[in-house]
Amino acid sequence: MDIQLIFDDVSRACRAEAAGHVFYVSVRSGSRSGLLAGPFSTYDEASRWVDLTQSEATKLDEWAGFYGFGVCSTLSISRPGRLNARLGLPS
Repeated sequence: MDIQLIFDDVSRACRAEAAGHVFYVSVRSGSRSGLLAGPFSTYDEASRWVDLTQSEATKLDEWAGFYGFGVCSTLSISRPGRLNARLGLPS
């Protein structure tokens, strides 16, 4: 599998929670990061998807179990997460 399916260049876009931001399940490994699921309108909604997203990512990349998964927010990006279609989310 091409690792670029999981990672994209969004590390500068992820910021702390703030008004008007959207939320994503994100992945990080070293300097690589990606937005895997979202956007969601609340932190709590995105948080509920972290475990399932990590599980799906591990099916695509055997090393995903070693990556960091969590929630990030951004004001500058509002596009479907990389794994939305696999998770049954709008893509």
